[in-house]
Amino acid sequence: MKNNLKIYCCPVCGSIAIASGNMKPCCCGDALMALPEKAAATTPAISEMDGEMLIEYNVPMTKSDYIAAVAVERYDRVVLIPLFPEQAPQVRIADTTRATLYTVFRRNGEAWAEKLAL
Repeated sequence: MKNNLKIYCCPVCGSIAIASGNMKPCCCGDALMALPEKAAATTPAISEMDGEMLIEYNVPMTKSDYIAAVAVERYDRVVLIPLFPEQAPQVRIADTTRATLYTVFRRNGEAWAEKLAL
């Protein structure tokens, strides 16, 4: 499953879908295109808290510029955590050993994903 993850975001409603194989997801009556993947320009602060990993971002979370979701891909599972405007830009994950972190950003209607190996 490693490194096959594709992230999709509906331009109409903002729903997020993930897939690890060949598929053509649809939402709001239209086929979705995989989000463009960029190298991580935003490096999150990662620390341990209560036996979990706390991943914090230093980004605005306004209604027009925010993190829409964080996905963690491991060798055995994918965890997708949606975030919302005006919410604190942080997530807690049980284990990030040998994982890849995907962060989905939305800015003024445009969406993209940043990938970072942990």
